[in-house]
Amino acid sequence: PTVREQGGLAMSSRNVFLSPEDRTRALALSRALEAARELGRAAAEPVMREMLHDSDLAIDYAVVGDAITLGPPQQDRPTRALIAASLGRIRLIDNCDVG
Repeated sequence: PTVREQGGLAMSSRNVFLSPEDRTRALALSRALEAARELGRAAAEPVMREMLHDSDLAIDYAVVGDAITLGPPQQDRPTRALIAASLGRIRLIDNCDVG
């Protein structure tokens, strides 16, 4: 399981480089993943991208993939929401089970 800081940000050595304002913006990753978990695989990707965009994060990817291969989702197999986004030179990654 992903270890999280108070507020939901995934723990990472890169977090020390985030300003207080950037740290607040970075919380969009955990909020987007929570939305993906609630919405399920069919509706998750556009909502995740919109939430990240609204927080001015540069999105590398915000997708739902197969939980084992991380490739395209397969029928009747577990999936994960996967996000990589940047705040300036800080690249943040996170993921969660979608079902």
